[in-house]
Amino acid sequence: MTPIKNELYEIEEADIPKAGQILAAAFEHDPIWEQVLAGCSSSKRSNFFESPVKYCMKYGKAIAPSPDIEGFIGWLPGEFAEMTFERMLRSGATKSGKKAGFKAMLRMMPLRIFDEDRKKYMGNKPYIYVMIVGVSPKFQGHGIGGKLLRSVIAESEKTNLPIYLETSTSDNVSMYEHLGFKVLAKINIPKFNLLQWELLREPK
Repeated sequence: MTPIKNELYEIEEADIPKAGQILAAAFEHDPIWEQVLAGCSSSKRSNFFESPVKYCMKYGKAIAPSPDIEGFIGWLPGEFAEMTFERMLRSGATKSGKKAGFKAMLRMMPLRIFDEDRKKYMGNKPYIYVMIVGVSPKFQGHGIGGKLLRSVIAESEKTNLPIYLETSTSDNVSMYEHLGFKVLAKINIPKFNLLQWELLREPK
């Protein structure tokens, strides 16, 4: 177990399955992931969410609030924000993603619009990308999400780099705005007919 700054916990290889389970539960009713993972069993959903955990472990930070893993946040340098096949292969994310099935992987294709938008808004500017953040439903409302987000905000202030992220609910937008994020764009995802917000927080 590797404790890190602010009494948080850095995920290790043995923690990956539990982190995947926590994220699967956290996003069970998320409008986007409901469509992407439609028809998938709970075990396949957990396998699917192991992919971003592994990817962030390889290229950035994979953080939980404690060794009990009540929630998870993964962030990385903006240059690694796009999950190319080669990067996924090197991180082991491809293996986990395949377990969710071909249909789920195919449904991910419209989400490539996020890669295009990040390039449009950020260009070659260095930044921190929050790939995923979620809290177990039984621990929601206890400040864990805020604690996880403040960890990446602290990194932003330390490195003087902005933070970029996306979210699919207006409630999350309000939370992020309270933490200093500003909406860059509100888009409709092709084939999903769902809204998505793209946000940025500049260091103070």
